[in-house]
Amino acid sequence: MWACAKAGKLMASGPTKNDILAEMAFRRGCIRMDAASCQGLARLQFSKSPDEAKRNFQLACNQRDQLACAAQKVLFGGNAVVVPPPQLTNELGASCRADMGGYDCVSLGLLDVARGQGPAAKMNLQTGCTRGDKFACEIMKKVP
Repeated sequence: MWACAKAGKLMASGPTKNDILAEMAFRRGCIRMDAASCQGLARLQFSKSPDEAKRNFQLACNQRDQLACAAQKVLFGGNAVVVPPPQLTNELGASCRADMGGYDCVSLGLLDVARGQGPAAKMNLQTGCTRGDKFACEIMKKVP
């Protein structure tokens, strides 16, 4: 993950949340073909411009970003197989429990939905939505 993706994630969550600065950081990384940055940018774009979000999720998924592939599958009916490494889900779970912004809860919830783990997905997405993540609230509409 490039510094742009890390900076964007910090700006997109927590008490100092600033979507404009987060979008700038993610866009800079995405232009440089960093999958995590394209995925982060797409998350921010989804509610305003689903077509742009879909394109950026696809760019990231083509680079094997599991979160982007999960988003493609859940939000746009894609057929990618989502098999995140256990280390990723463990890190997201630990971060979700400690995070005040909910960004990683949403990421974990998205992976859960894509893998058909509805109850876990609902819990993680609800945590993200309650913590003010609009993307989590959008995904929750897709959970059966």
